[in-house]
Amino acid sequence: MDRKSYATKIAIIVAVGGFALGHWILAISGAIPFLRDDFQLSELMVGWVTSSLVIGCMAGFLTAGLLSDHFGRKKVLLATALLLSVGGICCAFAPSFIFLILGRVIGGIAIGWGLVIAPVYISEIAPAEKRGSMGMINQLALMIGISAAYFVNWLILDLADVHQWRWMLGLVVVPSVLYFIFLFLVPESPRWLALKGQVDQASTILSNIGGEQYAAEQVRSIQESTEKTQQSTSMLQLFKGKLFTILLIGIAIGALQQFIGINAILYYAPDLFEKIGGSRNAAFLQACIIGIMNIVFALLAMRLIDRIGRKSLLVIGIVGIIICHLVVGISFMGAKYSIDDESTAKLEANVDPELMEKIEPLKGKLYSSKKAYLSDLASHLTENEFNDNKLNILKSTVKLNSIVILVAILSFVGMYAMSLGPVTWVLLSELFPNQFRAKAISIAGFFNGLVSFFIPLFFPWELENIGEAATFFIYASIALLGFFFILWKIPETKGKSLEEIEAALMAKS
Repeated sequence: MDRKSYATKIAIIVAVGGFALGHWILAISGAIPFLRDDFQLSELMVGWVTSSLVIGCMAGFLTAGLLSDHFGRKKVLLATALLLSVGGICCAFAPSFIFLILGRVIGGIAIGWGLVIAPVYISEIAPAEKRGSMGMINQLALMIGISAAYFVNWLILDLADVHQWRWMLGLVVVPSVLYFIFLFLVPESPRWLALKGQVDQASTILSNIGGEQYAAEQVRSIQESTEKTQQSTSMLQLFKGKLFTILLIGIAIGALQQFIGINAILYYAPDLFEKIGGSRNAAFLQACIIGIMNIVFALLAMRLIDRIGRKSLLVIGIVGIIICHLVVGISFMGAKYSIDDESTAKLEANVDPELMEKIEPLKGKLYSSKKAYLSDLASHLTENEFNDNKLNILKSTVKLNSIVILVAILSFVGMYAMSLGPVTWVLLSELFPNQFRAKAISIAGFFNGLVSFFIPLFFPWELENIGEAATFFIYASIALLGFFFILWKIPETKGKSLEEIEAALMAKS
């Protein structure tokens, strides 16, 4: 195999897992409307279906470092592929809400392992000058997996008449099985082998990457960095001194990645687009556009990360995210609700004639408050009629600039896909010393997962109770705080070896 492309080919194979993870994570977005109907789910139960994945992720995050340090990066990645397959099968054949949650948790454990170990593995095998772009290969594959989930869901919507959600959640098994097979083609991480005293094997792999001189230099650097922190490699060391400061930076950037609301948008995109007036088919198609935006901007980030650096991409992205959230919030502030001639035609296509008669007294009224509108609506309907028809009535009678909202949401996804989305995991794989890298990313990943659990869990409730505008203004405020944090605390790591980054951070923290 050509030496120049050896590490890249390994990274591409490992990145197949990124595709499997992305498909697994977002397959639920298309299934939500069908699950809501089949299992008669409340909005909070819908939140539990989406967020149950993150319960497993947090368990995966916490155990990934310990397991990969003991058994090796490759073995944990193989276990990841197996659990993804098992979780997908459980979800596809779930006979009940509880069994569906169980399948989501199993898949979540695997996703937690994959999100931590794949970036660690790639960072440990990549030459310094290519580490950013090679790390981005995994993130790009993740974005492609997300896009594939949207497109597959859209196709299933037209091709399958029944059990649509089972097909959506079951097809994730295909890339998971392929991932398991492909992993047998890659070696173990050379840095892990060196840390375990298997220097000859590590040298062979590093020689294949950069030649004998490169291998000798890397092994020497690894051994020198190990000697400096030889006293202990227990997780408790991460909570002391300079290591703790670095860990706090990692936790903060990992939490920020989720606090800005990305998973709420990705999980609920079809649902959200349908609520602002689109048909179900159009909403799924618009969600596919989100997938395309993910890929386009991830490719852009891949070209820029080793040129302008990690920190610059983060700053550009977070500024764009703030602007997008503000635009969405302001647009929702201007939303009006009325039953006029135009909305009546839409309503007649979506609700029963008997119900149309009951809401006739509301015709001609204009509401600037969704809460007041729903309150009046509820007073004319039974509880069951209101709950069963609320979404159809809202999407048929809302008056807002849906194009501006759609463009702003797509732009938000693009800004995220070129900054916080991929750069966070690349940065986390670079910040920590060799001996503590997997353990530290596990901790940072746990907090990332903790925030990721609550954001989509409460998103439907937030839209229902505090409104769309307030929800997006909250996300904008969090992103603004993140902007100042990035400027103040995030170091630039481009072009430096992992050992050089370690020396600089340990000296300065």
